[in-house]
Amino acid sequence: MPGAKSKVPKKLKSVALFGVVNYLPERQPGDTDDTVADMRKIMCDESRRLKQNTARIEQLMTQTLPDRRKLIVTDGISITDLKTTFPCLFNQEQVLILS
Repeated sequence: MPGAKSKVPKKLKSVALFGVVNYLPERQPGDTDDTVADMRKIMCDESRRLKQNTARIEQLMTQTLPDRRKLIVTDGISITDLKTTFPCLFNQEQVLILS
């Protein structure tokens, strides 16, 4: 219709949903590729022990969350490679913590 103004919808304000804020979290200050590699090695060693230090594993899993998320979301790592890199992620205790 001539003379009719086209209505362009206004952009809706985006509201962060639950968990979206930490979707791709940043590393903690002071963490580098070397320190994350050291933490990953400690977790691999700890996962081989009969009596694991679950508090230490949980702390290391929390510190390496940004790198695990990046590997999964951005790099598209396979499950077998993820299990090799972060074996503690597949422990019964970690599965129960995450669910």
